[in-house]
Amino acid sequence: MSFLEGLSFSQIAGPDPERRLLANGLEVIYVHRPHIGLCTVQAWVRTGSAQEGRWEGSGISHYLEHMVFKGTGRFTNRELTETVHRSGGNSNAYTTFDRTVYHIDAPQEGFETAMEALSEMVFDPLISDADCKMEREVILREIAMRDDEHDSILAEQVLAETLRNHPMRHPIIGHRELFIRITPRIFGPIMRVDTLPVMSCSLWVARWNQRKPLLQRNVGLRASPVAPASR
Repeated sequence: MSFLEGLSFSQIAGPDPERRLLANGLEVIYVHRPHIGLCTVQAWVRTGSAQEGRWEGSGISHYLEHMVFKGTGRFTNRELTETVHRSGGNSNAYTTFDRTVYHIDAPQEGFETAMEALSEMVFDPLISDADCKMEREVILREIAMRDDEHDSILAEQVLAETLRNHPMRHPIIGHRELFIRITPRIFGPIMRVDTLPVMSCSLWVARWNQRKPLLQRNVGLRASPVAPASR
């Protein structure tokens, strides 16, 4: 955290986030942090485990989160990872009840790479049967690990008891008996939702006018990101 030394709280906190709407309806949230030298680009998709429709309780949103990292129309899995790492960046994601968030953190010089890689992952993932089967085993191990954690079991039982008629009664990762029914063919035609996501871009490195063309090129002309269809 040495890069924060000598900075005041107001310099670190910066101005309040601002919002812009791109031509395709994509909402961009940005923050200017000129003194930090870092950037973070995040894609917030308005679909989580509580919006899984006919796959409710299966954990398909979390499954899809895993699959997005397997490669895109332009990058293989390895190329995608190496591209982000060469820029000094790190990528990750998480799924909640009401959203799925993909994010890349990088030095300020890596912003363009982060923006390009994230837009490819979210809007044009390449989902193969082989990758689906491999990641299926990964998630089954995660489910087994969860079943060994007493606090996780207790939390899930509380939700199941208190939210009996709500999708949030199911664990985000899904029930094993429902998860194993998901087959690769479900990911065949890429599933989409009607609602656009919130693309949250915390721009700590430059002003909006300097980044607008890059955002427009990478995400402003895209359709909706992949997400489990709700019907």
